[in-house]
Formats: sequence, structure tokens, C-alpha cells
Amino acid sequence: MFCPNCGTDLGNGARFCNNCGFNLSQGAAKGPAPNGGQVRQEWINGNMRSQPVRSSGKGGYTALWIILGLILVLLIAGGIAFRLFVGRDLGGSQGKDHGRSKISKQVIWEKDGLSVSATGSYSEEGMGELYGGYRMEDGIELSIDNGTDKDLIINCVSLAVNGAAVQCMLDAHVPAGQKDKAALKMDNYSLYNMQLDTLGTVTAELSAKDAGTGKELYNSGVISIKANNDASVPDYRYGGATDLFEEDGISVSTMGYSEVPGLAVNYAVMYHVKNNSVRSVRLDLENMKLNGRSFEYKGSGVFQAGTKGMCYVSVPFDDLNEIEKSEGNFFPVTDITGICNIRDANTGELIVSVPYSYKK
Repeated sequence: MFCPNCGTDLGNGARFCNNCGFNLSQGAAKGPAPNGGQVRQEWINGNMRSQPVRSSGKGGYTALWIILGLILVLLIAGGIAFRLFVGRDLGGSQGKDHGRSKISKQVIWEKDGLSVSATGSYSEEGMGELYGGYRMEDGIELSIDNGTDKDLIINCVSLAVNGAAVQCMLDAHVPAGQKDKAALKMDNYSLYNMQLDTLGTVTAELSAKDAGTGKELYNSGVISIKANNDASVPDYRYGGATDLFEEDGISVSTMGYSEVPGLAVNYAVMYHVKNNSVRSVRLDLENMKLNGRSFEYKGSGVFQAGTKGMCYVSVPFDDLNEIEKSEGNFFPVTDITGICNIRDANTGELIVSVPYSYKK
């Protein structure tokens, strides 16, 4: 039985239309049916029947849920694929272990009541944090017991993995007589560029400063943190660098302006460094010009004695693209100049200041 007013299928025995409220005892409808009385034909189970044009109802909601479900599945699959293929390729750890390495609890530094222990591997959720232009992510969990009478700031001066320098970050404020946990984080792209998938021996230099005055009270010297796997000294993932200079046992070369996987700004000027001197050194890259235009971009990296590694100056592509859009003729970046100041990483003493130039 169909409503004569709106055409709704009511079944048998209905007295009123449950769609438009029409009194079925009145007989034929007194006005036009909704939608101009339009009726469509549908084939259902091979039988044709007539019914009014209506919204999809449950069918529409079902289709919507199916689409949303497919989108959710694709997002989950994409996240898993990124972690397995991209995240692993960028040097990230899997779970709580870095690659196939695991760090067991070990005391790495004790001095005058100050005790620092490595307690395991640290894994950053998401993309980590930018610090000095570097992407700090996975690293080493530390437990700090400050048994001194001074409030301390614990920092990392330098870090190397299997003889390869890796930029790092540690900033732990531990009041006198208290304990705390901290993360000694490592730059994700430094790990990636040096092909560091497995930790063997990590060497680090830690510093403890008075939280009030900033004066260094304790320095650990170069200490070792052992993982359960040995690993050979890795090499640069990318070759073809152009030599810039070599002085006092320190050599620097550059690959110029290149894309950096996993870095938020996407592009950087990248440098390969070898420190064959007898002390840890810090490189400060300043006064940079790209294609003759001056920029405020700076980069810095610390390299322990006898190590090699890489550092880079973050160069946001968007900044350069704005110049290209407003003035034109800026790209490609083929001419890079600047100053490289090499200092003693502990005293800050300037060893040498070298102008450099890279032309492609």
C-alpha cells in the first residue's frame, strides 16, 4: 500500500502515512506529491518496482562508513610503511632498541658524589625536535644522581658512534641531592649520513655546570658507553664532495646545497669533516653567501679527536623560493662562500679561521 499524497510504501493496514501524516481514510491526495510527484524505477533482485525519489538513508551512511574505513586503513598502512622503510633508512631505532643494538644499565661517570648511568636506548615518538638546526631524535636514556651540594646543568660536549662523530643534545637540570632521568639525543641525519644502523661503542664527553653561574664544575673527559653489538666504522653515505681545506689535521669538504631526508627545512649546505688532530674541535660555519647573497644561516658541529662525521647548515627552501618568485634567476644554488672557524671544543680557543668557496 502506497500513500496517495507522498508515495511512501506503508505496507498493509496503515491508517496514517508515517512520512507525511496523510489520513489514508480521506482517499486520494488533495495536493501534488513531494518532489513534484516524481517516481523512479529501480531494479532490485531482478524485479522492477516503482517508488518515490528519496535520500539514500542507511545505504548512504553505509557507503560513508566504508569510505572512512578505507581511508583509516590507508593511513595506518602508510604510517607503518613510513616507519619500516623511511624511518629505518633515516637511522631511527626500532622500538626501544637502536637497530639491532641494546644498551644495558652501566655507570659511565662518577665524580664527587655525581653519578651518571646509561640505562637503555631512547626512542623519540614522531619526528623529534630541532636543536641548533639538527633533528634530535633517538639516543640513550640516562639516570643522573646529583649527590653534590650544587644545582647542576648536565650537557654533552661531543659524541661519536663507532668512531663517527654524531651531533647530540643533552640538557638536564638536576638540583643538589636529587635524582632525575634524561635523554642524550642524537641527530637523526648524522646517523643516516654515516650509515649508523647499529650502535657498537658510543664515546661521549659530558659537562656539569653550576646552574647559577654557568661555570663548569666537572668534565667527564671522553667516556665509553657499550652496546651489545660491535659494529665497524661506517663511511659517508654520499660521496663526491669537494675539498675545501685541510689544516692542522682537520679536513673539511662539502657537497654543496642538497636535500636532507627527515629534516623539517628540507635543504641544507652539507659538510664532511675529518678530525685527525689530538683534541676535540668545534666547527662554526658563518657569514654564508649563496649565489652572492648574504644570509644569517649558521651551523656548528663538534668532532672528537680521531673521528670523522658530518655537519650541515639548515637552509629553508621556502626562503630561497621567495627570492626566486620576487626577483627571479636565483636557482640553482651553484656558488657558496663563507667562513669556517675551528675552535677547541673545551676551551673555545680559536685554532684557525678559514674562508671557503664552493662552486658547482
